[in-house]
Amino acid sequence: SKSKFGAMWKLVLLGLPWASFSDLSSTGLPTCPCVEWANLGQYQVGNVIRYTPKGQDTGYDYPLNYGNLECKAHDSRLPPFCDVESPPAWCAQKWCYVDKDDCSIV
Repeated sequence: SKSKFGAMWKLVLLGLPWASFSDLSSTGLPTCPCVEWANLGQYQVGNVIRYTPKGQDTGYDYPLNYGNLECKAHDSRLPPFCDVESPPAWCAQKWCYVDKDDCSIV
């Protein structure tokens, strides 16, 4: 039986703070489009995605569209790192899930 994260290995994050792409749109690059990551269902609780790190009792809620279909700052203002007064710079970085087999820059 395949690991429940097996499909995840085909997907990578498109977050390009080190590059400037004039054709980067809200749906990614023409040669590296954002996709929907379907394996989040196991974490869905009601209308949110709840992630509880291994060995912890505290879970964190994320929107159902977290990382999906749109290149944006998905982590902005979300716990546990980006909901503080002075969050790390990466909290504001735009990213999305992409299929490594359909992305020319991975």
